[in-house]
Amino acid sequence: MAAPATARATRAIDEAELIERILARDERAWHQLVRHFEPTLRALIGEDEELQPSVIDDVLGDLWLRLMEHDMRRLRSFGASKSAPLSAWLAMQATQVVFAHSQKRHDEPETVSLDEAPEVADLKRPRVTPKMMKVEEVAERWDLNPKTVYGMIERGELVSRRCGRVIRVPRHVVESFEQASVASERGKKQCL
Repeated sequence: MAAPATARATRAIDEAELIERILARDERAWHQLVRHFEPTLRALIGEDEELQPSVIDDVLGDLWLRLMEHDMRRLRSFGASKSAPLSAWLAMQATQVVFAHSQKRHDEPETVSLDEAPEVADLKRPRVTPKMMKVEEVAERWDLNPKTVYGMIERGELVSRRCGRVIRVPRHVVESFEQASVASERGKKQCL
């Protein structure tokens, strides 16, 4: 019974010593960490069937960078807590990196090869209609002289907006006026 407990204690001491050496900037200790845990982490990450081998390499690279960033903040926090085995802690860190990669993959637009991409001239763009129309545009639409439209605005027959010297007629007002005109023409024909 004492043997497994001793092995666990020895492993914990080795892990703690390894972390201390890494935090002291011992390059051999860092290589030892990577060499010892990378095969296990690669197998763990590889269980995600959606990940290509190149993505697995990216995830592992990001994991090692994550441990080094901010003056090894994460390794320092692990070294201070020592609440879990290093392998379990590294597995949790790798899972978080995999999650970040999957989020990034889903957020990125799907790539299309240049051969499959449509020509810019072939793309149909929806025509955006402005909400306000110039008096001249209203006159042209109704086949009237612009002075006639200005007269309608002056008499209050046609609602408009003025900004300084510029006069604009809301598109919905023009369309409502047209519908009212069509409705009144129908009413006249029905009465005859």
